[in-house]
Amino acid sequence: YERIHCFFDNDRAGMEALQQIRMEYGRDLYIRDASQTYSGCKDLNEYLQKKIEREKQVQPVKKKQNVPAKKPGGFRL
Repeated sequence: YERIHCFFDNDRAGMEALQQIRMEYGRDLYIRDASQTYSGCKDLNEYLQKKIEREKQVQPVKKKQNVPAKKPGGFRL
């Protein structure tokens, strides 16, 4: 492979797995530690779950803002 993107857990086992892959392939420039993307979470799954929860909380607010205003007046033909 030209590049390896590692999405390991943000814990000791994840760091050890990353180091083992770096030692195995010896091409440190081509091995990316992608766990920095979700650094505030234990793992990628927890990050994605929190992201979905945030989107669910924001979604109802957006729907209320997109409600068209009622037209004044009565029924017209």
